[in-house]
Amino acid sequence: MFDCEYDFCEKFSCWLLKKYKNINLMASGIPFLKAKRIADLILLNGDNLIAYEIKTARDDLRRIDGQIMDYLLTFDYFYLVLDKKFKKEIARFEDKRIGIILHDCGKFALIKKPLKNKPSSFCRALLLSRSSAQKLAKNKKNVFEMYNFISKNFSQKEIKKKLIEDLKEAYLECFEAFKNERDFFLLKNRFYLKELA
Repeated sequence: MFDCEYDFCEKFSCWLLKKYKNINLMASGIPFLKAKRIADLILLNGDNLIAYEIKTARDDLRRIDGQIMDYLLTFDYFYLVLDKKFKKEIARFEDKRIGIILHDCGKFALIKKPLKNKPSSFCRALLLSRSSAQKLAKNKKNVFEMYNFISKNFSQKEIKKKLIEDLKEAYLECFEAFKNERDFFLLKNRFYLKELA
């Protein structure tokens, strides 16, 4: 059992590293939808952007429906990581695009794999760093116009390629340090968070 969310997240991140050998990048506390939401954990596996919403024993599920909707609009795959406290709630998440991982007595178990999402181009574009967005939408001054222009004039593939470049630039060094030291705090790049918001 874990005393706090930090320990829970650290153990979960280490579990992911052992389970999936093709992880290219992992980061925590990533703002998305222009900081409307914060992803507890994201990872890049191949070219798939996967998000995890973590609910520990100290959490509740009051806002989960809205959170899930926003994750599904933004990421390729989405997993809900639930403490055993929520075991009876699992049936509620019947959408096939929602993966479920259950934490019970210090162990994580994959309950349900998600189907791949079809993210919104606009929501995906909102994940780009401000500097990348400004380069892609050269003459647009208004933030909404800038991201709208990108979503309408660039393919999902082009947006995703640029997004992966941004994330690697911001978080790859942190991820490499985490792989060696296994300290969850290293998965955050606090200098870059302002750029994404």
